Amino acid sequence: MYNCVGMIFSSRRAWIEIDYLHDILLQDGFTKIPKPRLDVGDVVVYSRSEPEHVGLVTYVPRDKSDIEGIRVLSKWGKDGEIEHLLDVVPERFGQPSEFWSEKVPYGIA
Repeated sequence: MYNCVGMIFSSRRAWIEIDYLHDILLQDGFTKIPKPRLDVGDVVVYSRSEPEHVGLVTYVPRDKSDIEGIRVLSKWGKDGEIEHLLDVVPERFGQPSEFWSEKVPYGIA
């Protein structure tokens, strides 16, 4: 079994607690970016007061001002993988709160 963190960072081979998310992002060379810079392959962190979920960006409209059209692939706990709109997740995951990319050099966010 794997969860959302394991889907993205361990090729669907492990259940990785969300508590390790920021350590993984930083150690793997991801950089925090603003929402308008999102691109395919970037990571979205969903939070309430703390991170609850993470998803992988699969589609960004050509007109990047169309934030509503961004699609994300997620693993919802023990449920299957779901492709969904950026803001459409179960309430327990909270809202998109952080955006990370490994395509951006450090310090350019």
